[in-house]
Amino acid sequence: MKLSFLLDSAEGAGCLCRMTAQDGTATLSLTPPVYDGRPHDTAALEGCYETALDAALSSGCGSVTIPTLGAWGGWPPQFAVPVALVAVERWRKAHPDAALDVTLSAPDQRTYELYEEFAVTGKEMPATENVVGFFHEYGPNGWFSNWYPAVFTVDGVTYLNAEQYLMHQKALCCGDTATAAKVMENPDPKTVKLLGRVITPYDDAKWAAVRQEVIYRGLLAKFGQNSGLKHQLLVTGDALIAECSPNDRIWGIGLPLDDPRCQDPAQWQGESILGRALMRVRDTLRNGEDV
Repeated sequence: MKLSFLLDSAEGAGCLCRMTAQDGTATLSLTPPVYDGRPHDTAALEGCYETALDAALSSGCGSVTIPTLGAWGGWPPQFAVPVALVAVERWRKAHPDAALDVTLSAPDQRTYELYEEFAVTGKEMPATENVVGFFHEYGPNGWFSNWYPAVFTVDGVTYLNAEQYLMHQKALCCGDTATAAKVMENPDPKTVKLLGRVITPYDDAKWAAVRQEVIYRGLLAKFGQNSGLKHQLLVTGDALIAECSPNDRIWGIGLPLDDPRCQDPAQWQGESILGRALMRVRDTLRNGEDV
């Protein structure tokens, strides 16, 4: 299966998929789930892509062009694009012998750039980049951020991002079940981060003793259960990974992303707990260990 991307800002077909076979072309109309402020309906959105691909295959088509379905349901492109890529990749793995060329159509330049950025290409990171830095969830390498939207399950509990998971575990660790419940009710990463600051009673020594193992388990689920994110982690090779947060000297390195000292671990100003956990998860996934 061949995957490509198309910038079609003039596209007016909405949620119509265009399928091409030797005897002509056909269209298929799909209805994606409407985005309501939380990326919780990813399975339904993935199902729309699978429906289009199944229809193209069963119709004997050689190619299919699918619009960014999430865009027509109001999904922000940073959510819509990873869902599209993961859905197509899962379908490809389930149909390894399918001779189908798939084109994902982007309605605007930003969406197209995200496709290029997130695409599973198998390309290795540049050898000159010794440190893979990140900060904001929608900035360079943003999928490594705890705020990046990713649905995963740990011990039967489903989380919408790693920050929600981390603050939930932090509250439980300190015995604050009320705040833990609020974290699960408010998955917005900014909100849960603030909730994490009002945990009562808070035992810093107790949390510090377990937080490295806690974040490792969460990140293992985040990247192990999402194939697109797993790929982005594995293609970093043996590069160091660091959260370039100028104000965080525990989880990050205490330096901004544009500071040249980020490329020199000897000049880091923080513990880089998050980066070290990401590299540990990378080793686990690369070795094929169970997640």
